Amino acid sequence: MGVALPVRVRVSARGVLAGILVGIALTALLVALGAAIGVTAFPRAIGRSSGIAIAVWLVLSFAAAAFGGAWTAAGGARALRRRDGVLQGVVTWAAMTILGTPMIGSLMRDVIRSGLAGDPSLVKLAAWGAFAVPAIGLGAAILGGLVAVARERRVARRTAETR
Repeated sequence: MGVALPVRVRVSARGVLAGILVGIALTALLVALGAAIGVTAFPRAIGRSSGIAIAVWLVLSFAAAAFGGAWTAAGGARALRRRDGVLQGVVTWAAMTILGTPMIGSLMRDVIRSGLAGDPSLVKLAAWGAFAVPAIGLGAAILGGLVAVARERRVARRTAETR
């Protein structure tokens, strides 16, 4: 017979705020890392391939940051229900997306202006990149919230068993 865990709905504004801060900081850190790697490894690379690399790195950076922010939010709220973890993650993702929209837009604009302003395929790439960044970030945020819930459940079970 298992130990009964008290389960409360725990959507925490403090958890979401912590998640937003962690997510935005991770985004800035990862974007800066990508820029540093890019200009160091490929100092003269301007063209379609560099635009694609920038777009891919931005998608990966935001996804990792959304995961980390959602994990922080759901963990900070000590969410034990999957729906609470998902909600924490989605709210964190939404705030990160709203706050990050100017950055996403300016980076995509820079991709277009990076020497191939007349290339319509690069404009399409930038448009799809602007969609992919928040869309993939949403999936990562949901996953981050679910992973945090699984961790919180393990911790709560161990705590209940030691009592």
